Amino acid sequence: MKHGIARAGLVTGLALFICNGRGSADPRARIREAIARGDVKGASKNLAAEANRLRITGQPPTLATAVDMQNLYLQIGEASGVSLVRMMLESEADEEYIKARGAASRAGFEKVLTLDPRHRPARRALATIAADEGKWPEARLSFEVLVEEDGKDAETRHRFAFALCRQDDLDGALDQWAAALSENPAHADSWYGCGVLWLNRGLFDSAEKALRTALRIDPIHWGVREALIQALVGQEKFEEATSMRVKLRELAPKLPRIGDRIVVAVLPRRGGATRIREALLDSVPWLFRIERFENGQPSPSLELRRDGEAFVWGEAPDKGEFRPVKPVPALPDLQEVLREAQ
Repeated sequence: MKHGIARAGLVTGLALFICNGRGSADPRARIREAIARGDVKGASKNLAAEANRLRITGQPPTLATAVDMQNLYLQIGEASGVSLVRMMLESEADEEYIKARGAASRAGFEKVLTLDPRHRPARRALATIAADEGKWPEARLSFEVLVEEDGKDAETRHRFAFALCRQDDLDGALDQWAAALSENPAHADSWYGCGVLWLNRGLFDSAEKALRTALRIDPIHWGVREALIQALVGQEKFEEATSMRVKLRELAPKLPRIGDRIVVAVLPRRGGATRIREALLDSVPWLFRIERFENGQPSPSLELRRDGEAFVWGEAPDKGEFRPVKPVPALPDLQEVLREAQ
């Protein structure tokens, strides 16, 4: 474990140097900044302009560019915009890959391999799906072959690392993330992975540093923001955590990829843990939800709901109706919710 952390730490300075030197000359970087501000109209306009620029160059975009454009369109809920970029691709297999990413199904990626059996991104996607389905021997072999073919592919190492985490091979995961960052110090997902792993170990300061690096690289990686809130709460940096929570509540109605709720804290306890969720959208029936786990098994949750002009804590079993328990005259702040959870 220490060996993996040390290796990852060696590239921190290099990553910060690279990230701080990145300007906004890249039009897609400016689009990311607009999305991070919640400027959906501006992002949409600039995305259309970038797609048109790619079209008139007469040169087909790389698959990586098409994937990035697809991700940006999905951030603002404009899936139709992906079609224009997809049609610019020269390879039929690459076109099918973009289509498969929209559905994220095994069948879609397998179709890509019928057109190009060596299509690396499709093979990587299938390895990820195998890991998600619990087919670990298949997933591990696929990842190992991909890494052996190209050890400089940070995305493959990152996905392999998360799959290793699910198998409780944390040293192996950190080694993969360290190798990914040594090849590509600006790979936000690998910094995110390190941050989440350290967060789960209670190493909040290390987690915060890794997550801040990831956020500098990719300001619209919403998983990073959620994890960073947890790292800040773990260090009792409530003012900044609250600022980030408020910003996510502001952005969530505009940006569908954020989701409707986040985890703001995970509190370890004897024989289990307590997870605290916060709603981002009014469509969620509760404001805060306290979920307790004993020996891996969930206990009935506590929820804070509105009760007219006031609020009420109550029990929310997996099956059955909400049962009010304790009225609250005013909306509690996060510190009060943490005390309630404890």
